[in-house]
Amino acid sequence: MKKYIIISTVIVAIVAMMILNNCKSILVRELLGPRAGVNDLYTIDGRLIAVSRGNDVYSWDWADMSSWPQAGKIAADIVTPIAGERLLCVPPGLADTLVITNMKGDKELKSLSLPWGRTCQFLVSSANGRYAAAALIKDKVTELVLVETNPVAIRETVSIPAGVELCNIAVSNDGKLITAVGSGEGGGFVLVADSQDKKILWQQTITECKKFCNIVFSPDGTTVFAGEELRFIYAFGSLAGRLIRKFEIPKYPIPSNKRQVITAIDISPDGLLIAANTEPAGTLFIWNTETGQKRAEFGLPGPVIGDIVFSPDSNMIASGASVRSTISIWKIPAPK
Repeated sequence: MKKYIIISTVIVAIVAMMILNNCKSILVRELLGPRAGVNDLYTIDGRLIAVSRGNDVYSWDWADMSSWPQAGKIAADIVTPIAGERLLCVPPGLADTLVITNMKGDKELKSLSLPWGRTCQFLVSSANGRYAAAALIKDKVTELVLVETNPVAIRETVSIPAGVELCNIAVSNDGKLITAVGSGEGGGFVLVADSQDKKILWQQTITECKKFCNIVFSPDGTTVFAGEELRFIYAFGSLAGRLIRKFEIPKYPIPSNKRQVITAIDISPDGLLIAANTEPAGTLFIWNTETGQKRAEFGLPGPVIGDIVFSPDSNMIASGASVRSTISIWKIPAPK
């Protein structure tokens, strides 16, 4: 019996070493980011941008990660980076106002008042930083608006249907489409709206999942990827809502006091790869968006990955933990 235990222990150790060596072989470098950990990661204008829950903002040039980051502590309730090395913010205690600042947050460049009586709940930039989407609340009604960043302007779009609990929003790189996800009566809710015609193109409630938590557009805006809270990512056609395919993270053993969740998703700038992190395993999955085939799977240093983002050339991906200051840069493994 002892012999079998020893053999099993050796096998487990060998497998663990193989996984560790694989991770080390694709780890490019580690960066020292916000001390409070990473809540959001972005790639805009060739820069890697990390934002902590306390709105500390660090940014690096993807082409020269050896240089010191540009850093600033932003006095704001909500922060999202936009193109032109700027930040779009909701100032503290002023949920009815949007402010554009420099990356350090110490110089105000523009101030915008939201439509009367509205307060900002969500504020998210497009992947290229040219546009942003905001979810505004007035009298318990949630509205989606487009924020143009050059020149700066706010365009009202549509209202979220009653009974929907909003979890996240996104805007396409050309600013023409806005999507929102959450939970509705009977399951996970997803909607896509036309920001120019100010109308909902389609909306669906997916009964096989409780809610959608993550949402991203493909770079060309033709596909929207909605991550439900547990194991699946749904790819819908942006204009008509046709289900193109589902990406699945397999079940794995977890402690009884935890549950398997998807904490972050991102799509590569070339549109060919989609990545998702699963907790509590802290494992990154990468798939080919065109075929649905899994490209890679490897562990990430946690605990609890806050966000992931691809490099501008789609050859690397960054991961940041919500309670650690270290940001890891990984090389995307070649197809097998």
